Amino acid sequence: MKRIIAFIVILLSFNSWSQGGNNSSEKESKLVDINNSPENQLEDDTLIYQTPDELATFPGGISNYLKATIIYPEQALKDTLEGKGYLNFIIEKDGSISKIIVKRGIPDCRDCDKEAVRVMSICPKWIPAKNDGKIVRSSYNVMFVFKFP
Repeated sequence: MKRIIAFIVILLSFNSWSQGGNNSSEKESKLVDINNSPENQLEDDTLIYQTPDELATFPGGISNYLKATIIYPEQALKDTLEGKGYLNFIIEKDGSISKIIVKRGIPDCRDCDKEAVRVMSICPKWIPAKNDGKIVRSSYNVMFVFKFP
């Protein structure tokens, strides 16, 4: 019962986190200041766009890359653990990945979460996001799945 309640709380908080606030103007909801103080912003390099005009893309599709690259952890196979989780990361202006965070992991399988982070950390470069025609840093969420063949 506690797991179900925890799942619902995580799902609701993930949903509100991914949707952003609805009370601010459209431009304000697109930006996250990683320094948390506008006076410290000297360049647009500190801004991370949540919803840029053109989203970042991964050549060939990120789900294809994950399916081909993820290696099922041995203990997870033994324990027949399956599930899906979510990662969040920053796609830099050069297309590289930084600040990978497990937003929701596979229950009882830290090795699965570590494998997903490992795979994203060696990910080839993306085509970065654009806003107002300029290349920008952006935040991206991706689902990873561990399922028996």
